[in-house]
Amino acid sequence: MRNRWALMALTLLLMLVTACGGNGDTAADAPTSDADQATEAEGGATQEEATEASPEAGAGEATEEPTALEPLALDLYTCCVSGTEIMLWVALDNGLFEEHGLDVNYTIIPPPTGLQALTTGEVQIGKDTPGGAVNFTGSGVEGLTLIAGALSQPVYRLMTGSEEITSPEDLVGRQIAVSGKYSSPAVAVMDYMKQELDADLGEDYETVPFRTISEILPALQEGVVEVGVLSTPLHLQGEAVGLREVVNLSESFPQGNSWVTTTRSFADENPEVVTRFLRAYVEAIALTKEDRDTAIDSILAHVEGITPEAAEVTYDEYVPLMSLDMPVEAIEPFTVYTDNPGAADVDLESLIDYSYLEELEAEGFLEEHGLSINPAP
Repeated sequence: MRNRWALMALTLLLMLVTACGGNGDTAADAPTSDADQATEAEGGATQEEATEASPEAGAGEATEEPTALEPLALDLYTCCVSGTEIMLWVALDNGLFEEHGLDVNYTIIPPPTGLQALTTGEVQIGKDTPGGAVNFTGSGVEGLTLIAGALSQPVYRLMTGSEEITSPEDLVGRQIAVSGKYSSPAVAVMDYMKQELDADLGEDYETVPFRTISEILPALQEGVVEVGVLSTPLHLQGEAVGLREVVNLSESFPQGNSWVTTTRSFADENPEVVTRFLRAYVEAIALTKEDRDTAIDSILAHVEGITPEAAEVTYDEYVPLMSLDMPVEAIEPFTVYTDNPGAADVDLESLIDYSYLEELEAEGFLEEHGLSINPAP
């Protein structure tokens, strides 16, 4: 009994002490410090709020992620497997089309089938010889337009195994092997012969058309023809069997080579697709020029059987010539060396459309990537 009364007395005493002498304010009810009051008056956070919001407190600052572009579909083609397509390979291999919101279906369609597919809508954008666009337009096909350049020099060599041919002048009176009667290599040869040597086809020399440029090499090696046109890096195989360069056509006269082509109707109805493509294309050219190893990796991946040495030569010969420009003089030869009489009447300037590139230039996108354009005045 005595212990029970003692415990009750102790409990009562503790209650009185707490009520009279203890601090009844909880942490939530405690007044803020002078510093906190000043901070709150200025519209800022108190020390406690700042601590809770700080990364050190473990909350982490919220960052807004950039909104991803909704992918737009694009059927894209190129006319060949050539050094003219390196920038597209780089774009494909490094996700540049996806980065700019394009879901690309890529294929290879040789001339003239590619332009036919373009006009029927099976594909929407292609890289093809601008000579094809000139001839299609001259034949009455309406709506093709060139929207970006690639190369405006012919990357071909005239090569021979004959000891009698030691200079360009020795080409007069010869038969010259070309791939296709009016293909880009053939036009490059005929334009050179006329401008440099004042030599006319049929009077001062002849061309011997082969189905493909690769078929010319064994014909030269076996002496079936004395001189022929070879592309890079095929010329390396020619040198390996004793052929010699007579003329490097890339150092001669301009010629459009694999420009970006679409139809006016597609561009008018889908300007966002065209703009996104050109953004990726510009970025790909810049990356190709800046990162040799990345570009060579793409060459090795897309050109079957090419050696590392040939891939390096391909890079060195094509990439320095890459440009967005589309000079009219580079497609004029296609109006002359053709079996299409309507090609001479094509308005070449109206075939070229710089407007999409000019938009990118105006916003600084081209300069940002070290590129520029020089439209005809």
